[in-house]
Amino acid sequence: MGLKSNLTVLFLLGLTLSLCSQNLADPCFYSLPIEQNFAASADITGAPLGSADGIKFQNNSWEGTSGTGVSTPPPIECDVVNAVFLRNQDGVAQGVGFRLNGSINAGNQVNLDFTYISHGAGSAASFSPAVYTAFGPELYTGDGLLQGTFVGNLPPVGNVWNTNNFAFNPNGTQNGHQWIFVIPETSSGVLLNFCQMEAGVLDLDLGPDLELCAGESVTLGNPAWGNAGLTWSNGSNANTIDVDATGTFIVTGSNDCNASSGNVQVTVYEPPFIFPDVSDTTICVGEVLELRTVGFNTSNVWPDGSTDSLFVVDAPGIFEVSISDNCSNLVDEITVNFDDVPDIELGPDTALCQGETLILDASADFEEVTYQWSTGADTPSITVSGDESATYSVLVSNQCGVSEDSRFVEYSLEPLEVLAGEYEICFGIPFLLDVSRFEGTYEWQNGSGAPTFQVPSIGPYWVTIEDDDDCWTVTDTTWVREIICSCPLYIPNSFSPNNDGLNDVFIPVFDCDPFDYRLDIYDRWGRIIDSLDKPEEAWLGIINGEALPAGIYHYHLFYREDFKGQPINKFGYISLLRKDRQ
Repeated sequence: MGLKSNLTVLFLLGLTLSLCSQNLADPCFYSLPIEQNFAASADITGAPLGSADGIKFQNNSWEGTSGTGVSTPPPIECDVVNAVFLRNQDGVAQGVGFRLNGSINAGNQVNLDFTYISHGAGSAASFSPAVYTAFGPELYTGDGLLQGTFVGNLPPVGNVWNTNNFAFNPNGTQNGHQWIFVIPETSSGVLLNFCQMEAGVLDLDLGPDLELCAGESVTLGNPAWGNAGLTWSNGSNANTIDVDATGTFIVTGSNDCNASSGNVQVTVYEPPFIFPDVSDTTICVGEVLELRTVGFNTSNVWPDGSTDSLFVVDAPGIFEVSISDNCSNLVDEITVNFDDVPDIELGPDTALCQGETLILDASADFEEVTYQWSTGADTPSITVSGDESATYSVLVSNQCGVSEDSRFVEYSLEPLEVLAGEYEICFGIPFLLDVSRFEGTYEWQNGSGAPTFQVPSIGPYWVTIEDDDDCWTVTDTTWVREIICSCPLYIPNSFSPNNDGLNDVFIPVFDCDPFDYRLDIYDRWGRIIDSLDKPEEAWLGIINGEALPAGIYHYHLFYREDFKGQPINKFGYISLLRKDRQ
């Protein structure tokens, strides 16, 4: 039979060799392939011996060419028990040899332990094979000459398995011998595999599942599994591994007796805690917060004495729980705050005088509040200043929602001009002076307090206006003269471009078709902001696509009543109104 070369066994139950720490180099005689380190012979003994037969015991019976004569089960328990059948038939023997890991030295006693049995049916009642030593793997030469040295016979055994010791003292002729041979000279028998005698049944049972506390560890495995070729699921090949984390750990391995595997579930429990796992949190009014204890087999005591794992919070406060589990006892707590949708109030609409400022404050006493003003600012408050009326709005948001408010701020600006410097009225057509665009109290030259005055005749007229916001008082004078009009003209003094279909545009209205028409629009500082040269074209209060703010604008209208007529210049004001105040 072939021998295995990659396993060194120090102490064998099947065969023990005491020879100055020398051992069998290849104790597993059934596993080494032919021609690996040895001559090309199944039993490595060479001629004139025949090949020894490998047999095995499995499924409660012996199997093999010559194993049927053995009926007694082997004295070891393996999935498959391998053995070698040593036949002697008509004086022709089948032997087996074993290579040593060093040379025999004279004077150093050799002790051998063999486990063997007589073949049984067809054989002598006893089995007592001979023992030889030799230099190499061939006990006989090619001519059949003995090259080795006879040592003696093993103690005879019958049809019962026996383990017997055989000892001898090498002599000088055996110096340098590196092989031991067992030859059945008178009867046949069976010799067990020495590796299996040493290995025994491999059981890689890792035991029941384990539960550990945080910080603990456990050692899995057994130092005695050293020659089992172990492979762990974590990639280790050691006999034991240390585990301190949750997981399923599997080990597989095999020896010369059998293959085995084992697995165990290790659970490491972290200390218990409250979920959510924070020291404090904020929820919105009307919501509830579910606190849960997280851990293994926890026992809980909440502030109200309840012991469930769930505790519902519907009011602000500090909530403490005592938690016990298999590993620890501790106290955990959480502070719960309540938040609400910000309540914002910017105040009522306000009128300011020119140069005055106003602070609009939307500060909200809540956590993580964001501000978005219509001006683009993102601060809790803004300062309003300028000379143009406007509506200011703000969005204030937090985790609970969004609040919005707005405030109209009107600037009461002292007008540069109330009445035009001169008015030309057509003979016979009534003419009305109108200052109603200014809010306040009025006093005309005749003592009238109305916002309009019907001009009875040519001459000077004046009016005093006191602002109702107490920002200014102004007096203005105009001259009204009469002309003969062949082309009557009506010029409105205000318009409101809000697309309601009423007075949406500013356009002079003629009862004729004027020539050389031009209408210039000025701002309050005397700058031309728009010009129109077609009588049918209306001014919309828009410049470069942007709507102009409400206010007083001036105009200069130039035209001729006929092709060669005298040039006519009209000066006046126009009030642009915005009716979108909130």
